[in-house]
Amino acid sequence: MVCPRHRPQELSWNRDAPNRVGILTFGSNHDAVREVRDWLRLRHGLETDYIRVKALPLHADVKAFLDAHEVTFVVENDFDGQMTQVINVDYPETAVKRAALALGDSLPMTPEWLYGKIAKHLGL
Repeated sequence: MVCPRHRPQELSWNRDAPNRVGILTFGSNHDAVREVRDWLRLRHGLETDYIRVKALPLHADVKAFLDAHEVTFVVENDFDGQMTQVINVDYPETAVKRAALALGDSLPMTPEWLYGKIAKHLGL
């Protein structure tokens, strides 16, 4: 059995040349995030990086990802923002570079909602 700290995260970023904006999520938000990344690239020429957390405790890749970006959107589909709380405990020093986007309406994450939140935060 592989220890959760050693499970690879799903990554889409170049560690040597990260983009300015990162998106961190987990679980069923994956498809909405993938769509929004395409929209940001096509509509605004904005390339983003992506990490999908697969297990707790957080893998070292998560800290590296947070450190590498000017802003990281933590995308969650729960009202309480539980992943943001976990990150706050493990990596409090990254709080100034994170934006929590928590949808709590009990429905699946939609790319429209997520795009609107990211675009507003970035002033697009």
